[in-house]
Amino acid sequence: MGNNSLEYYYDEDTSNQWQRKKQSKSQAKENKKAKLDPEATRDVSAKEEKDRHALEAKPVIIPGKKQESAPVEEPAAVEAQEPESTATDTELKLDDATIVFDDDGDGEGDTAPPPPRKSKQQLTPEKKKEKAENLARLRAKLAEKINTLKEKRKAPGTKFATVTSRQQILEERRKKEALRRQQKKTKEEKDDDDDKSSSEDEDMEDKDDRGDVVMYNNIEFNQGERATSDLSGVRKVGRRKGPSNNDVKAHLKKAEQEKAKLAAMDKEQAQAVEEKHRWNKALAGAQGIKVKDDVKLLKKALKRKEAKKRKSEREWAERKQFVADQIKAKQDRREENLRIRRENKGKSRKHQTKQLRSFKGTTRVPKRAGFEGKIKRKS
Repeated sequence: MGNNSLEYYYDEDTSNQWQRKKQSKSQAKENKKAKLDPEATRDVSAKEEKDRHALEAKPVIIPGKKQESAPVEEPAAVEAQEPESTATDTELKLDDATIVFDDDGDGEGDTAPPPPRKSKQQLTPEKKKEKAENLARLRAKLAEKINTLKEKRKAPGTKFATVTSRQQILEERRKKEALRRQQKKTKEEKDDDDDKSSSEDEDMEDKDDRGDVVMYNNIEFNQGERATSDLSGVRKVGRRKGPSNNDVKAHLKKAEQEKAKLAAMDKEQAQAVEEKHRWNKALAGAQGIKVKDDVKLLKKALKRKEAKKRKSEREWAERKQFVADQIKAKQDRREENLRIRRENKGKSRKHQTKQLRSFKGTTRVPKRAGFEGKIKRKS
C-alpha cells in the first residue's frame, strides 16, 4: 500500500461513545466504505496522523502540579496562510509541555509553593498548667490500663502472676496470711467500736426524754448480729450460756436441778427466786427466746426423741442386714453357676444342666404403718 496512512492502527476516541446516536444501515455502510477507501487518505503520512492524535489527546494532569495553560486558537484565516508555522508552534508547545519523571516516579517541574507556616501560639501559664495536668492524667490512665491488661494475662511482676518457684509460693502464702490477720484485726476493732457506740447510745437514751423515741424489739440476723433498739446500728450478740435448744435431756436435767434447789430453800426465799424466774422468762419470751423449764413436757419430748432414735437404729440395722443378704445371695448364685459349669464340662449340649440366671437382687417391701409394725406387749 506504500504511502497508505496508519490511521487504521489508532483507535478513535470512545469516551463519548455512549452518547452517539445509532446509525442506520445505509449510513454504517457508507462510513465503512469511506474508511476503507485508500484514495481518501493517500496524501496523509503516518507522522501527520500521529501528530493529529497527539493534538486531540487530553493533557495528562498530575496532582500537585501546575496545569499548562490552554493554547490560544488562532483565526482560521491565519491558519490557512501559515500552515507550516502552526504545525511548528504546536510541536514546540508539545515539547514545552513534556513531563519528566524523577527516580521516585514524581513529575519534575514547577510545583506550588508550600503554604507559609503558622507561628506557634504562645500559651499562658494557666494554659500550660492545664495542658500538663491533662497530660499527666492521660499518662496515669494509660499506665492503669497497661497494669490491668498485665494482671488479666497474669504477667510476671503482678499480684496475679503465675507462681513458678517454691520461694514464690511461700512468699504468696506469707502475704495472704498477713492480709488475713490484718483484716481480722480490723474487723475486731470495728466490732469493739460498734459495741462501745451502742452502749453509749443506750446510756444516752436512758438520760434523754423518751417521749418521742420509738423502740423496737430485737432483730437478730443469721450471722449472730442484732440490731439496736432504735434500728440505728448493728451490734454483735455474745454466745448464750446453757444447753442448746435441741438438747432436751440437758434442759430436763437443768429443770430438775432448779426444782431441787427450790425445794431445799425457805418459803420466802423460794418465792423470791420464783418471781425472778418468772420475770426472766417473760423478758426472754419478749425477745423471742423459748424457755424450756416444764419438767412434764420435757419428759414427754425426751421419750419421743428416744423412741425416734430407737426406730432409726432398728431401720438402719434392717438395712445393713438386707444389704448383707443381697451380697450373700449373689455370691451363692455365682458359686452355684461355677459348679454347674464344671459339671457340664465334657458333656454334650443336650445333657448339660442349665445355669441359673444372674442375681438381680430383691426389692424390699416397705411395711405398712399400723399393720406390719412392732407388736407392743403389755408387761
